[in-house]
Amino acid sequence: MSESNSTSTRKGERDESKEGRTNRTIILLTSLVLISVACIVLLWDRYLHCDPQSPRIVQFDCVFTRRQKTPRLELPGVHQLTNDYYYYQSPVWSPDGNTIAVMRNAENLPPGGPNPNAWEIVFINPDTGKLTEFDDPRFKDQANLYPSWSVETGQLAFITQVPNPTDDLPWLTKNLLSLYSPKEDKFVEQFECITCEWPAWISNSTIMVNMNLGNKVFGIAIFDINTRQFTELVRTDLIGPYSVSPDGKEILMVDDQCTGIWKYTLGIESFISFIDSSEMHECDPNWSWNGQRLVYIEKDPSIGAPTYLTVSNADGSNPLRLLEPELALYQIRYPAWSPDGTRIVFTYGSEGASTIYIMDVPEQLQP
Repeated sequence: MSESNSTSTRKGERDESKEGRTNRTIILLTSLVLISVACIVLLWDRYLHCDPQSPRIVQFDCVFTRRQKTPRLELPGVHQLTNDYYYYQSPVWSPDGNTIAVMRNAENLPPGGPNPNAWEIVFINPDTGKLTEFDDPRFKDQANLYPSWSVETGQLAFITQVPNPTDDLPWLTKNLLSLYSPKEDKFVEQFECITCEWPAWISNSTIMVNMNLGNKVFGIAIFDINTRQFTELVRTDLIGPYSVSPDGKEILMVDDQCTGIWKYTLGIESFISFIDSSEMHECDPNWSWNGQRLVYIEKDPSIGAPTYLTVSNADGSNPLRLLEPELALYQIRYPAWSPDGTRIVFTYGSEGASTIYIMDVPEQLQP
């Protein structure tokens, strides 16, 4: 009897030990699976990038490469607003100077460039760096780009890309000109403009757009919100981002290689070479809100040369470089004056990632 009980006890202990080993094995395997999933997600997010020019439903052109991050720009009077892996482009100030709207892209792999379907517009507080995304569900799953703020109405105009598939090309999109009121946090209206880019307010009811006609040919057109009509003004190889003078009569733009600044005058419908030196390339012009000053980018055309942030009078005279970073691999782009002329926002980075900065403008150079 005693021997039988002892045998039963040993058998029970073996069963418990076996069950314990099984449970530990399950826990270990579960932990390994979770760790593996976390590693895959990390690799996917940080290292695996697909060619953004390929259709999103056919992604064979994938490579492993570390996502880039821009080194901090340590210069007097320069303040960093963002610190992430996004590629930022074309920041614009709100009329009250309390908000910066900017387009960004999380899927950007040179040499293919940003994924055209991954652009979004976000809002940044210039004093705190706090970032806010769109709340309106209309814009959540669509590409939104090229923000432009109306001085008079406070509305934001931008381009929204929506699906426009065909049987042969199911990934095709078309563009809509969207109007949104950030102050009231509400959608205003959308207008079909299939190939429109770079909207710029001319008045409270008219917006200039760049219409991509293919083969490096662009049409400059004016859209009238009241009549809902586009009027094509001229065809050219010059593109945005545009900067409109305070009176709405003169527009600054660049060629598609960003080597010089041109001025277009409404009513006269003529182009003149505005800033175009033989030694430097000029790009990304922006008029101050009172029209008295310009800020733009200068770059030595030699390979690997850095960019410079330059301020001049409204006619391009008396240029003065405000920033001269030494890192040639990282470039300043897309400067824009604050409404009061005391600060300039710009992006700094490479083709893979960029950072938003604000610079305090010396009092003697303020407009």
